[in-house]
Amino acid sequence: MGALAAAAIVTAASGPVYVFLYSADAASYLLAISLLAFIGPGAAGPPARSRPAEQQARGYLTVLRDRPFRRLWLVTALLATAGLGAYTAAFPVYATQVAGIGPAMLSLAYAANMVTVAGVQLVALRVLARRRRTSALAAVATIWAFTWGVVMVAGHAGSASAAPLLVMAAAVFAVGETALSPTVPAIVNDIAPEHFRGRYNAGSALAYTTGFMLGPALAGLTIGQGHATALLAGLITACCLAAVLALGLARWLPASANHPRAAGAVAELAGMTEGP
Repeated sequence: MGALAAAAIVTAASGPVYVFLYSADAASYLLAISLLAFIGPGAAGPPARSRPAEQQARGYLTVLRDRPFRRLWLVTALLATAGLGAYTAAFPVYATQVAGIGPAMLSLAYAANMVTVAGVQLVALRVLARRRRTSALAAVATIWAFTWGVVMVAGHAGSASAAPLLVMAAAVFAVGETALSPTVPAIVNDIAPEHFRGRYNAGSALAYTTGFMLGPALAGLTIGQGHATALLAGLITACCLAAVLALGLARWLPASANHPRAAGAVAELAGMTEGP
């Protein structure tokens, strides 16, 4: 909705339209702050239960020594850099500066991305429930490699053909997003010991933030120097590498962390043994 509204404003308005857009965006956050005031103290959930003293030990060295987690971290960081991070920076710059589409069409591409996420995510969860998680990560990398291939073609196809190609690319990219979002956290929480789960999730979040830092930096350096096509070729190569690493990760993960059905069986068994 935000992308479509911005497209309509940019198309119809004149003058300092972007100042108005960012001012309206800031006002929307002020509205969100006022809504937060109505959230009561009970929304945080029940207080955390105390743990035995031996479970209170904390330290990231334990997380770093976990070889499967390190390999998963590398795959996640690579996908975040060549996928999510690049999409936020390289896609809009390439679409407008190289492919030659306008802001309104770019907003339509982002809207197509969001509509696809909303429409595909439930279907994706059902499909992923029957697949190994490492295969899902490899599929994400393959989908994003194909996306960057379409974007590259759009940059050399002329502005008339570029617009539908970029809209399609944004929608295809969204399919990969719906497969990535539920997969990495599930693996992380299945391989993490209970009392280190927070540390494992923090380490996993660092992989995403690393990608969101490197992706835009690489996009700015390469496109700014006139090497946009080389950037996209590099992103395609990185996604293919991520697919290979994801498939190789399978032999390092226990079945309970790699297959949703196996993980569900382990959880069910744990519930039966622990009792109410």
